[in-house]
Amino acid sequence: MARSRRTTPLVPAVALAVTLTACGLGEGPAGSADGRYDVSGEVAGEITFQTMQLSPTFDDFINGLIDEFENEYPEVTVEWVDVPTEGTAEKIAADAASGSLADVLDLDVATLAPLARDGRVLDMATVSAESKDSYVESAWRSFEFGDVETAALPWYLNTPVLVMNTSIVEDAGLDPADPPGTYAELVQHSSTIAEKTGRAGFQPTVRTLLNMMLSYGVPLINEDATEAVVDTPEALRLVNDLAELYRDGGIAADSMTAQPRSEIETFQEGEVAYFDTGPSRVTIIEENAPETFESLAVAQGLESEADGAWVVAHGLAVPTTCPSSAHSRCCASCGRSARRGAATPRP
Repeated sequence: MARSRRTTPLVPAVALAVTLTACGLGEGPAGSADGRYDVSGEVAGEITFQTMQLSPTFDDFINGLIDEFENEYPEVTVEWVDVPTEGTAEKIAADAASGSLADVLDLDVATLAPLARDGRVLDMATVSAESKDSYVESAWRSFEFGDVETAALPWYLNTPVLVMNTSIVEDAGLDPADPPGTYAELVQHSSTIAEKTGRAGFQPTVRTLLNMMLSYGVPLINEDATEAVVDTPEALRLVNDLAELYRDGGIAADSMTAQPRSEIETFQEGEVAYFDTGPSRVTIIEENAPETFESLAVAQGLESEADGAWVVAHGLAVPTTCPSSAHSRCCASCGRSARRGAATPRP
């Protein structure tokens, strides 16, 4: 991947995560007197930094961070690997099984969860307890899994907004100034849009379905997170609402087979009225679909009927396991090759 020489301010989360994998980490909580990792040591070696579909949009930004970090630590070389969102979970599972996880991982909460529950990533509350006060509490707690207080440093967060195609909304006789505030209201608006215009209100995907379940008050799991709890009146209400809406044309016809991220394409093409997404997508719509952008309006994100709005978080995690390809170079005290620039506790 081509590297830009543009310099950008170094994001603390990136710097800390890369530094943790690049310097000596001692025996870890179980082997240290105070229950903390020893992060003293030389910052040197090669580090692989893996992100989820940030290229090419953020090439200048990420390469700027890498340049600044390498300037501060000239003995370190950072290799940036960007992977598509689709298939990331499968790749992470395969890499974890083979012991070849990247040194620093940009992951969403759902993809990170199996690694955290298996103890395959550092607990940032242990290795960097002082960082906690730098983050919004809900972001810090997003990466809590059992005994792991936070499996990753919060890096970038989305509090979703509701993007509207006002042309479609107005054609349906609805007021863009009075948008839906919950997913249940979105379903009602979409039904009206289908009836009045023959177009869809929105395109649900797997990600949207999860948010809708939360918004409808579906508990998903029991209190100790040991069993799924989805067979509830709230879930039945959601399924019935979606089934009726699908029959009426209120959601895009290919919603059941649509891939994650395809909903932005559907919105850009003017096929749906609403798009529940992060604010960063507005710029993408402006660049890719200027005609749709002319009719675009942004409203407050859809709130949950149960617990209020949620934060969608990505975090930077550092694995605790030694890549299998580096076993011959692992040092006896840390289980990770100094030559690869990482030294983490042995599993």
